[in-house]
Amino acid sequence: MLDDSEAKGRLENCSFDMLVCSVVYGVMFGIVALICLVVLEVVYVVVFRSFNSEIFACVTFVIGTILGSFFVQKKEQSLISPIRKMSARFLPY
Repeated sequence: MLDDSEAKGRLENCSFDMLVCSVVYGVMFGIVALICLVVLEVVYVVVFRSFNSEIFACVTFVIGTILGSFFVQKKEQSLISPIRKMSARFLPY
């Protein structure tokens, strides 16, 4: 077992850059998908003179996913501090 000072040192060296990077890339992909779907819906309305509810459902889904990722990230940041303190003693590096 590690004492508290060693655990604290390992905690400071531990980074969650991979998690943050994946969230950023996920949100960027969601925004690009949202833009593409909106352009597709606009083209559909211009060409066919009607509204496609399936494309609109996809747009709504992408917006919900982007908002959900922001709320989950905010919630994880408040929950991650106690988890990091508890798990710092058992980290292999």
